[in-house]
Amino acid sequence: MYVAPGECVSIYGAGFNVSTYGAPGGNLPTVLGGSAVNVKMGNGITYQCPLYYVSPGQINCQLPFGVNVYDGSNAIFTVTFGYYTPMPYTMPVTTQQTGLYSSATGNVYAYDPTGQVGTLSSPWRTVSYPYITVYAVGAGLVNPPVNAGIVTPTLPLSYCENTVTATINGQPMKVACLLAPGSVGEYQINLILERAIASGTYTIEVTVENIPLPPFTVVTNAK
Repeated sequence: MYVAPGECVSIYGAGFNVSTYGAPGGNLPTVLGGSAVNVKMGNGITYQCPLYYVSPGQINCQLPFGVNVYDGSNAIFTVTFGYYTPMPYTMPVTTQQTGLYSSATGNVYAYDPTGQVGTLSSPWRTVSYPYITVYAVGAGLVNPPVNAGIVTPTLPLSYCENTVTATINGQPMKVACLLAPGSVGEYQINLILERAIASGTYTIEVTVENIPLPPFTVVTNAK
């Protein structure tokens, strides 16, 4: 398993805490319920990871954006709770490890300004809204940079440095990939039609740095 700068990472083990805590909202803390996560890179630099969630057996944290993805080093995660420090966890770092938000059955959540769309009961009305948005984690570095653990500001928008492309039934779509304003570590990928399409069922494929993500289908209504 690889991790990418800014990615939300889940660490599993034991002894991380004696209770369960969730971040209160807003900017993420680097200490939650007395637990902390440090990540050390091959260049010797150690970062503190902002924390989403802490429990005795699981910690969800955000990998800082500043980790070096180009020197081939690993990220070594160390959890501390009081005087207890479990064995470190080592993961290689890559430029992106993108995953789209989806249901337990693998259906990707797609939205237009009216809400979730793309199903038979709630089709994507492409004439009124020739674009949809899907949400993701792990899409890597952004520009201008945003510090890990900080709520993404509305302006300026921070766009992905990695190349993101998409097709619908093999035809290209316009794409804008950015950190979602008001979120922490969440990306939004706006998928925009380049031409009108008829009502029907379509397959959308997204690639990040030429690596394809699992395709997903949407039902459209061209009225």
